[in-house]
Amino acid sequence: MRAEDDDLRAMAELAALVDRLNAEASSGAEPYANVELDAPLVAKRDRLLIELDVAEILGGGERSRLEWLGLPALLAYSDAAVAMDQYLASPGYARLVEQPRPARLLDSLVSLDWFRKPSGYVAAGLAPFDWLALCDLNFRANERPRAGSTYRRLEGGFHRLMFRTELKRPRLYRALPA
Repeated sequence: MRAEDDDLRAMAELAALVDRLNAEASSGAEPYANVELDAPLVAKRDRLLIELDVAEILGGGERSRLEWLGLPALLAYSDAAVAMDQYLASPGYARLVEQPRPARLLDSLVSLDWFRKPSGYVAAGLAPFDWLALCDLNFRANERPRAGSTYRRLEGGFHRLMFRTELKRPRLYRALPA
């Protein structure tokens, strides 16, 4: 469903609010540990992701329009969805994760923020999608609470896999050396 320009502007305002709430909720030694800060963020982020999906922003189809309207926050989500699509189609995903490709991008256990706000870190000797697939595989190994992190030995070193709740499920959003 093609969204009206005013609806896109409202989504951009919601995206800005989500980023502000995220900055508050992710601060501290254990991001998203404060439920009072995290709960409103989860609700707003879920609403934003659903609206972006319904408006067909995720996937690059509206990229030129978002550029023309000057909505960089929505452009970032659109570009992240394109990168997510490339990851899910990658040989690394097929080889390491060994799961069928999700029907929708938002069904992936990897957050769009892995691509939208990348850490820039990739374990030595691995291609970025292979690194993500290795993290994805290890993240899937156990059930997770709503938010937190887990430490895994990957590629000869310990790494912190960080996750948070999005659309009612924990999603991997970052991996860093421990």
